[in-house]
Amino acid sequence: MIARALMVMFLLLAGYSGLLALYPSDIPIVGHSYQVNNLVRAERVAFGGGTLSNLIVGSSLSGAISHRQLPPGFVSLAFDADGPLSGLEVLSATGRTPLRLFVEMNVADGRRDNANVSHVSKFPWAWLRRFVPLFRTSNQPLNLLRSWVGSRMGLTQKISNPVRVAEGLEHFRRTFGQEPDVGLLRQNLARMADVLGQLRQRGCAVVLVEFPIHPELRIAVRQRVMMEECLKVFPEPEFRWVRPAAGVEYQTTDGHHLDTPSGDRFVRLLAEEAFGPEGDGANSK
Repeated sequence: MIARALMVMFLLLAGYSGLLALYPSDIPIVGHSYQVNNLVRAERVAFGGGTLSNLIVGSSLSGAISHRQLPPGFVSLAFDADGPLSGLEVLSATGRTPLRLFVEMNVADGRRDNANVSHVSKFPWAWLRRFVPLFRTSNQPLNLLRSWVGSRMGLTQKISNPVRVAEGLEHFRRTFGQEPDVGLLRQNLARMADVLGQLRQRGCAVVLVEFPIHPELRIAVRQRVMMEECLKVFPEPEFRWVRPAAGVEYQTTDGHHLDTPSGDRFVRLLAEEAFGPEGDGANSK
């Protein structure tokens, strides 16, 4: 009886593994919650084969850029409800080194979620996920079905709405009217400098990014202190920075996160940094 049950289980697992091989590789996997999406993104980077040409790490600001908006050769390791340090820790724990790394710095004081790191690095489950893909969160049936259905529905446009923006600004004014936890920020920046230093030694070109937010929030005390502390650790011109293009008006959904058209515009700015204005693959400093 036990032998028969094990045989049936083996056949089911083998059959499901075969079905995974047939799943279209051009349909990125998305989950039913931001926690699942974070794990899926970590798996894509940690266990994916080939070269990571252009990788983005950050918070929900860069995470709001849909995978369908990203140019070819770009992969997102932005974690909702986290900061860029979580993505950097995944790279540190797995040894993955992108050719070019874009680091969103708006939420440099964001938390570091060790669950995402352990998911792709802690033995034995990380080992099983690496070598037996059916154990990955991204390959769970519900996530595959959700992703396939979503691919048939097309990109959902997030368009700026004045009422929603006003409501969002009312919320963010309280947060941005106060200084960040400078002690935590400096602790995060020190660790980020350590990881980025290791990546640069391995040949990774690092680009630091200030994402566009509502003009009122950009000049608020939180954002001002954030950028001042970041520039102390990562000064120009030693480090390459990309900021919102002058004269370009970016719209948000809530004062903080870009709407779809503005996300498209800013992604084009990052693509120019990676490939040059003509898309010729030029490597900017």
